[in-house]
Amino acid sequence: MLSLVNARDLPLGLKNQTAEEAEYLSFHICIGGGEAYGASYLITKEHLLLQFTDLPLNWVNCELASFMMMTPKRSLKPNHNGQIIQSLDVLDFSAIHLSAYERLTRRNHYKKFYKKTPADTIEKMALSTASLKKRIANDVNIEKTPELQRTLAVMPFFGTGMGSGHSVLANRYKYLETCFWSIYSEIPHIVVGVTSQVDYDYCKNESGLPFFDVILNKDLPRGSSNPVSTVQQVKKRFQSGEYDFDYMFFTESDQVLLMRKSAEMFQILKNHPRYIIIPHRLMPYPETIVKKKLHKNWANDGQDVDHSWYNMSCCLPRQNCKNRKGWTSVKSESVPIVSAYGLLTPLGNTNFLDEVYRFCTMMESRVDVCP
Repeated sequence: MLSLVNARDLPLGLKNQTAEEAEYLSFHICIGGGEAYGASYLITKEHLLLQFTDLPLNWVNCELASFMMMTPKRSLKPNHNGQIIQSLDVLDFSAIHLSAYERLTRRNHYKKFYKKTPADTIEKMALSTASLKKRIANDVNIEKTPELQRTLAVMPFFGTGMGSGHSVLANRYKYLETCFWSIYSEIPHIVVGVTSQVDYDYCKNESGLPFFDVILNKDLPRGSSNPVSTVQQVKKRFQSGEYDFDYMFFTESDQVLLMRKSAEMFQILKNHPRYIIIPHRLMPYPETIVKKKLHKNWANDGQDVDHSWYNMSCCLPRQNCKNRKGWTSVKSESVPIVSAYGLLTPLGNTNFLDEVYRFCTMMESRVDVCP
């Protein structure tokens, strides 16, 4: 068991944490898997190969592709997999869940605007995609840590073989494109797992997206088996040497990656190769809902709404993801909103169903370590 240390012996703000956590002040241990769940994660090859993943595909769900990699405890023996780590600054490592935009539109404007939702969502995704591709072309705030070239990004995709999820089919193709370009700038080797020949042909030959590989998971017992099956197939390729990488980044195919401090993350994994680093899962809101229902503005309104978030910080309290005391409605002024690549996104840990947040404290200038 890692011993707790006296706060007086630690850097400013590091209270009631383990001595080990003083090694990485921008991150902290999470002891609640549900609290930390982000439908994505960064792990080492060692973690992947030693993790039990042979779950029966006839009863798994989408979320198990993440949860099977976690062991949410305060401290683990060195040979145990799955200690959860998250950033304290939400903007250091997050994934914006694109399909939430569509679902929030339906939830708030169902009777009046539902028929317009697909077109509105596709237009918004097209703008975000254009911003992300422009970011690559202009080399704006792109992480260049060498380990990113030794990382394989893995994403299951539900297209025509939908089987799971809540999104309109046409939107899923746009989410895939937006998600791809958000990852490709940092992690150029991306594998997608699909369940139908139509989706295989689309990703391989028609999408125009330069995937490293496309995996066809045939004859699955249920659509929600695709994420776990994709991880299983990737693991086999790691084991055989067909895939020669040192790290794996798993994500769903409708999430935009926000990543800073990649060098620090990889250093944590080098020191603790059985750990799992999980991004915060954020939910983008349509502008009409932000203005007319939430009656709020966003922190970088009037600034570069694509990239100005990169120079800001939003710090969570050091609380190890243990409880939901102090969570508040997204309507509260305590919950900040930023625009990232044109997506208006409340910041913090979220309960999407109830639209409540463990909010973070917004800082207009980026800080190296949260207090």
